[in-house]
Amino acid sequence: MTPRPPSSARTPARAPAPTPARAPHDAAAAPSVGRKPPRPPVRPVRSNVAPSPAVPTDEGVRLSKRVMAEIGCSRAEAERLIEEGRVQVNGKVVREIPRRVHAHQRVEADTTLPTALRVPVTLLLHKPAQVALADLGTLLLDEQRWPQDRSGLVVTPRQQSQLRDITPLEDAASGLMVWTQSPAVVRKLVDEGSLIEHELMADVRGSVSPEQLQLINRAQPQADNPHAPVRVQASIGHQHGDVTRLRLAVKGYWPGLALAVCDAAGLTLVGLKRIRIGRLSLKDLPEGQWRGLMGYERF
Repeated sequence: MTPRPPSSARTPARAPAPTPARAPHDAAAAPSVGRKPPRPPVRPVRSNVAPSPAVPTDEGVRLSKRVMAEIGCSRAEAERLIEEGRVQVNGKVVREIPRRVHAHQRVEADTTLPTALRVPVTLLLHKPAQVALADLGTLLLDEQRWPQDRSGLVVTPRQQSQLRDITPLEDAASGLMVWTQSPAVVRKLVDEGSLIEHELMADVRGSVSPEQLQLINRAQPQADNPHAPVRVQASIGHQHGDVTRLRLAVKGYWPGLALAVCDAAGLTLVGLKRIRIGRLSLKDLPEGQWRGLMGYERF
C-alpha cells in the first residue's frame, strides 16, 4: 500500500486576492450611507414690528381667596362676608366677589356677626306717586335706605334681586309697599290676603253726598284673582277746596279697586295713598325711602 502525501503537497497555496483600488470622490458630494445630511443653520427672521411691552406679573388674586387666607374660612363664607359688606380693601367696603386685590393692598373682614344667622329679608317702601313698577328697583338700593332704620338687616345684592313685590299699587298712587323673599310673609299677605285690611286715603273731586258714600260702601267690584275684597268701608276725612279726602278700609285690596268704587259712586279720583297694611303703617317713613321689617312687627 502506497503512503498518501501530506496535504501541503497535494494542494498548492492560494495567493491573496488583490484589493481593488477605490476611485477618488468628494466627501461632501457623496455622504456616508446611513447618515442624514446635516441641516442648514437656522437664521433668525427679522421683523419691523416693535416688541410688545412687558405684562406685569402681579395680577393679584380674587378677593374671596384673600379673605380665606386672612381669616381661615371657607370660600362660601368669604363670599357671604363680601356680599354683606363686611370686607374692606384699603379701608373701603367692597361687595364685588370677582374683585382682584394685590399683595400690597390691606384686606380686613368683620367676623363679629355669624354669617350662618341668615334670615329672609322683608322691606317696607314708601312709593312716590307717578313711579311705575318697573322703576321701583332703583328705590331699593342702599342709597335709599332710611337713615333711622333700626332693623339692623344686612341686605346683600343677591337678596335684593330676589325681592318680590307682594302688595302692588297703581303707578299714579303712592304709599306703603311690601317687598319680601320670606315665604311666611308671602303666605300672610297673598294666600290670606282677603283677611288683611288696607287703609287708603282717596282724594276725589268736589263734595261727597251721603248717598254717594253709601254707594261706595255697597260696591263689591270683582277682580280677576281669587282674592277679591270682602268689604269696602268709606268715610269722609276732610275737604280742602274742591277736593274731598275719603278714608277707604279695604280687605284684599288690588290695584284699580279705588278707581272702580269711585266711578260706581259718580266720583272722580284725583289722588290715592296707602297708609297702612294690616297692623303696619307708614308712620314717619319718608317718601322714596325704605326700611327693614323689625323682628317683632307683624301684619
